[in-house]
Amino acid sequence: SIQVAVIGGHSSGDSSGLGSLLKQNNYAFTTINSLLTEEIPDNTQIVVVNAPTQDFDPSEISKLEQFLDNDGSLGKDLLYVASVNQPSLPNLEDFLAEWGFEFASEAVYSTTQGMYYQYPTYIFGQATNSDYTQFMKLDSSRYIYPVPYRVCELLYEESGRRTTETILQSDSGAVGMPIEADISTWDPATATSEGPFPLIAMTTEFNLLGTTQQQVESHVVVIASDYFLY
Repeated sequence: SIQVAVIGGHSSGDSSGLGSLLKQNNYAFTTINSLLTEEIPDNTQIVVVNAPTQDFDPSEISKLEQFLDNDGSLGKDLLYVASVNQPSLPNLEDFLAEWGFEFASEAVYSTTQGMYYQYPTYIFGQATNSDYTQFMKLDSSRYIYPVPYRVCELLYEESGRRTTETILQSDSGAVGMPIEADISTWDPATATSEGPFPLIAMTTEFNLLGTTQQQVESHVVVIASDYFLY
């Protein structure tokens, strides 16, 4: 079975629902209580960082980097889940920026009627033209369940051996609303960031191994809402 490790501590979000889902689908699920004192087991395939509200120590960031690099063999995956309730996390945000993701202190706010449910921050996600959505066959009347998302932007399409892609995105009429703003009085005309915003995105890093030049990959996937794991 595939080994999944959730990084604990950091006042992270509740991952019990994710754990139940993974176990039902024959994944092995464990929690690393403290990355400061524990190592990521060698057989771990996927590491999950779920909506932390306390920053990571540089030594913890180094362990995440080493996990994904896997001594150059790659073949590892990291899932990062963001939340509109997070404060600034400089060390973790610098790590994510290297993988092409920048999170603003804003919530995605749709100005397009029909693209949100009840509140403009409960966004319907739209699938992109991606290998990961090719079987969804979504049309204009079928969207992903509406939840609040944090504004995310991709910093590059390609950088060295890394490429980014958007899997789920907001509508183009979405803007960024400051998280501290009062939704009942905030004027979207004052927004400084405009969509579409990636709601689920992935960066792939590749390497070529040995004389056969076998291609191997590691991935960082970000989900801009912790509601996905409830």
